[in-house]
Amino acid sequence: MVRSPQSLAALDLGGSVAGLPLGAGLLILGVVACALGAVVVWRLRLLDERLEVLEAIEPVGEDLERVAAVAESLDLGRLEHLLSELRDSQKRLNERLLFLAEERGRPGEVAAETTQPVPLGERITNRLLAMGFEGIQLLGGPEALEDCAAEADVVVEARRGGAFCKGRVRVRDGVIAQVDLRTAHSMFP
Repeated sequence: MVRSPQSLAALDLGGSVAGLPLGAGLLILGVVACALGAVVVWRLRLLDERLEVLEAIEPVGEDLERVAAVAESLDLGRLEHLLSELRDSQKRLNERLLFLAEERGRPGEVAAETTQPVPLGERITNRLLAMGFEGIQLLGGPEALEDCAAEADVVVEARRGGAFCKGRVRVRDGVIAQVDLRTAHSMFP
């Protein structure tokens, strides 16, 4: 039984896809589907890795909730009051320590210890450093400091916050009584 080309075309049942035989078309379609499947699996693995990183962050959220609960229970007014009391106490302590350091270096008194008193120039420098000044220069030389046994003014230049300051330190009986330094720009109208 010989079949005509027309009858073979009728039996083919559309056996070609874009000029390719049906088997080749199915093979290409299968390869494309496998490639898409591989890409989907690869992307899912990347997503899984990212989710593992996010799971590590979960305890941080729980800690943050606990901190928020503690913060809500704080009395902010009371906390502010306590902080201001601490600041005031620290200022009083600094002033007292400076006073004691100056008392230790006061000339004319015999200390129970055999230590040498702190020189006046060093005490002035320490006081200005404690007040936030830097680059401190005592003008007038050592002889100006020697004449401070009773009462004198020591001329001083320093910097505070980058601004040049000039002024005087009043000394009475070997103790720093007053510090008056002003920035150069406040001296001119």
